[in-house]
Amino acid sequence: MLIRSVAYLYDQIENGFKGNSFPVIIADETICKELRPLESEFDQEEKLCDAISEEHEHHFGRPRSREEALHFLNELGWLFQRERFSYVHEVPSYSLDRFKFVLTFAVERNCCMLVKTLLDVLVGKHLQGESLSTGSVEMLNAIQLLNRAVKRKYIGMVDLLIHYSLPNKNNTSRKYVFPPNLEGPAGITPLHLAACTSGSESVVDSLTSDPQEVNFFSTHHCYALLKNDTHHLFSLK
Repeated sequence: MLIRSVAYLYDQIENGFKGNSFPVIIADETICKELRPLESEFDQEEKLCDAISEEHEHHFGRPRSREEALHFLNELGWLFQRERFSYVHEVPSYSLDRFKFVLTFAVERNCCMLVKTLLDVLVGKHLQGESLSTGSVEMLNAIQLLNRAVKRKYIGMVDLLIHYSLPNKNNTSRKYVFPPNLEGPAGITPLHLAACTSGSESVVDSLTSDPQEVNFFSTHHCYALLKNDTHHLFSLK
């Protein structure tokens, strides 16, 4: 696999993903820096696969995480390709299901600049007036990106998401996409989750310092929840 910087381009080595064929991603330098750790992951898992004897290899296959990483890079490449050539050639649309996968993977790998880029593309394609389309909102609500970042204590990702807003063309108040009080499954909000997760004091501080000041729970109240209501701990699948 090659991850290099120049501009958004994509190329896929022929023969699919068999053998040593990998996607080639050429992107922004910051995005490349976030993606490069995948190269070492591939190298490590390739050694694991090589250690399996040929007679048993077909029973084990390749590690699932490696397959998911390949799928992610493939999807990412096609999205970059689409964005680069959509104004020159007619290319297939990038579905919300595909956005769902790449956004989830990028958040769970703590790729902040990539997540912002993906969200910008999503908004560019699904902004209707001053709001996102119903389908894109439902997709974002389903994957709970802020809760995922909170669970993993990714403070930089939390800050990025709570500050992410839709384009403001009429100088009206900003519309933020990931408010910290947005209820998820069972009514759990990111603030609930952070307050009930040990060692998440810095995450709580970030959530209670959001630009909308939607901190219905004070920091001290969140710490009290952390001590007294751990039975509410929310677990993402």
